[in-house]
Amino acid sequence: MLESGGTPKRDSRGKEGRLFTLYRQLPLSVRPTYYYNLRAAIFNGVAMGTGQLFHTIATKILGASSWQLAIIDGLTGVGMFAAFFLGALVTGRRKMPFVLWPQVCCFAGYLLLGFVAGPLWFCLLAGGMLLAAQTGIPAMAGMMRQNLPARLRGRVMGFTRRWFFLTALIVTLVGSELITREETAWTWRLILPLGGVAALISGLLWYRIRVRGERRIEDRQAPPFRPFAPFRFLLEDRDFRHYTTAFFIFGFANLMMRPILPVVLKEDMGADFRQMQWAWSIAPTACTILTVGLWGRLVDRKNPLALRATMNLVWAIMPLAVFLAPPMLPMEVNPVWLVCAGRLLQGLVMGGSMLLWHLGIMYFAKKEDVPAYMAVHIGMTGVRISLAPWISTLLVELMGGDSDARAMLFLIVAMLMVYAGTLMLRLSHRIRKTHGGQMPSFAEREEAEDG
Repeated sequence: MLESGGTPKRDSRGKEGRLFTLYRQLPLSVRPTYYYNLRAAIFNGVAMGTGQLFHTIATKILGASSWQLAIIDGLTGVGMFAAFFLGALVTGRRKMPFVLWPQVCCFAGYLLLGFVAGPLWFCLLAGGMLLAAQTGIPAMAGMMRQNLPARLRGRVMGFTRRWFFLTALIVTLVGSELITREETAWTWRLILPLGGVAALISGLLWYRIRVRGERRIEDRQAPPFRPFAPFRFLLEDRDFRHYTTAFFIFGFANLMMRPILPVVLKEDMGADFRQMQWAWSIAPTACTILTVGLWGRLVDRKNPLALRATMNLVWAIMPLAVFLAPPMLPMEVNPVWLVCAGRLLQGLVMGGSMLLWHLGIMYFAKKEDVPAYMAVHIGMTGVRISLAPWISTLLVELMGGDSDARAMLFLIVAMLMVYAGTLMLRLSHRIRKTHGGQMPSFAEREEAEDG
């Protein structure tokens, strides 16, 4: 039940406490944000679950090439780069309009996907829809920084992400099974529009959240729009610059795999639709559901840089497994399952990686600067997403375009990830020395800022 104004009303019967156990453990000031964020995450999980089918549908059913698959990730990167400029626009303005309209664009994109013909148009539209989705991230980050205290932020996001991933997993499993039965039928054209409806509902739920400190904000009172202002933080904040560099190298390597892995599964390992979907999303998502709550608590209590370095090193095991799969397995063993095992290991750290992708910049930023810092972070993500899929596809072509070339690419990816992990460790050691041998957590950094 809700009080007037959209605030969750306390239920004397404790139903919220039984259904969503975190709700009654939170301070009253945090509950409204959690209430709507959780429900938005569940519906966004439906959209995410259908979106997880994009690459497999494009590859297995429509016959998309690596170059066409790169369009999806490339356009996603363009959206993130656009978010860099929107981060400057969000600063000092109401954030919720910047959250809602990207979700409306996703709704339209999902509906149109059911009517496209051919892999090129499918990849273009899917990428365009994901482009729009990225533009709301700086506003979401600013809202979470203002509404959630540091000592609870990771825990709240970890809990809501668990429901998000669980919903996405169920939708992906059901969608994959339905499509597997009739790969050439219209099943996928009926499933994808459901993701659009869920994306719209998610945006409307986000819109109900009241952002602290915005009651008196009017757009006409907002500061001038300076699109390149966030660059100042990248130049002036040395620790943030080094963090961004390590994150960029790791993310670039990770994105190099995306247009190649579906082709490896289909062409080199002979995977069917179900096996491809398990290796692509189901295996890591299932593992993420089990661990994201633990990562939420760790992110609140531990230093995020040391955690991120560990995640980078674990993540490198999967591309190494793809490189080693053919020579190390007997002929009768399907190498797809070794890839699934590597993806399960990634799933162990995926929840923490996702939380730190959203929260990591807050370790360096002041409260009022979070949208600008996030703009830099997502802008750099956009650069690597725009470039990495094309570069990896070109590298494979230059190395011969065969299975050996694709395997060699995964070795390069693993080496880059290990290097990025060592850079993050060096940064954490330097910060430890700066603080007298201690590694401050999120809460300790923010307490020092407020104090």
